Amino acid sequence: MIRMYGMIVIETLSKWLTGTWTYTDGNRRVGLYIAEAPGRLLGSEVFMDLEKGGIRHHEIFEIREKDGRVELEVFPQDQPCLVMALTAFDGNTIRFENPEHDFPKWWSFSLDEEGNLHENAGGDTLTLHHGFTRSGGG
Repeated sequence: MIRMYGMIVIETLSKWLTGTWTYTDGNRRVGLYIAEAPGRLLGSEVFMDLEKGGIRHHEIFEIREKDGRVELEVFPQDQPCLVMALTAFDGNTIRFENPEHDFPKWWSFSLDEEGNLHENAGGDTLTLHHGFTRSGGG
């Protein structure tokens, strides 16, 4: 039953998270989210420096069902892997947490009524927010 729930979460996410998104601030940031196989979404996030040119930072992540739970596994550039467990899901918002990690302790994605994607990450005293709009198909 838990595995079935995990597959439903991944399937629901793939309907609104897949595609190419552009960060809506001064710097451009693109995430490409692809439903690669049942029970798994893969994503890449690239932080572009439009002033100086080139890539400032990138990370790859995976949202998957594993051993009866849904996890977010993040591979940041030049940093150790981070695994977070699903703690909340309501159809248009998903939240993962790992209270043992220094920063971020939690990470969430949500889709607003206008179809924009919001990515938030936070810790004990700091929260980061990135708003994306869909660019291209998906």
